[in-house]
Amino acid sequence: MRPRAIVWFELLYISTLAIGGVQAAIGWRQLIALANLSSIFVIQISTFVIILLLVLLVSRARSKLAKRILVLCFALGVPTLWLTLTSGDMPGIAILTAVQTTAQVVAMLLLFTPGANAWMHNRVRTWREYD
Repeated sequence: MRPRAIVWFELLYISTLAIGGVQAAIGWRQLIALANLSSIFVIQISTFVIILLLVLLVSRARSKLAKRILVLCFALGVPTLWLTLTSGDMPGIAILTAVQTTAQVVAMLLLFTPGANAWMHNRVRTWREYD
């Protein structure tokens, strides 16, 4: 059985993907102005699938490599967060970005709890130790 921290990690991170979909819908006109439609679809869908795959590899397959890649992707995205929050172009997007980033930070922190670490390293624990 997966520890609560891992279950919450998965739920939070998948929720951030849904928030990303809402952001794309809100900012659709700006996206179309930046690139052609097919490029936008390829980038959006590829990003969604890759992040979802990494999340599931971490939360279901205990992949430590996927965990590292996911943390790296998040860290590389922090400058984009700053640009979005300070640009002031679309206040709704900035609010969603702040919510999305907060959920991602919480999800990432959950990966480093003692129960999650023990589970990731496949150490045998009783279910009570994961709480």
